[in-house]
Amino acid sequence: MSKYFHNLCVAFDQLANTLLAGYPDETLSSRSYRCKDKLRWRIAMHVINGLFCDKNHCRKAFGLEVDLPDEYSESWDGKYK
Repeated sequence: MSKYFHNLCVAFDQLANTLLAGYPDETLSSRSYRCKDKLRWRIAMHVINGLFCDKNHCRKAFGLEVDLPDEYSESWDGKYK
């Protein structure tokens, strides 16, 4: 996949997350993992992981966030595979 297409997909993903009242620089994958204690986000996490054929996709996306606000670090254990 070209870098341009990948960046465009991430931009749309972040826009969708922002429209759903999320952080503007966070993807739906990352938010799904961060909010997995809520049923709707746990369901979203399983759907997204299934779409990417990777049971840890959302966890990895969460781990790749560069600037983590304080509420991220409370639920992030630093381990992802």
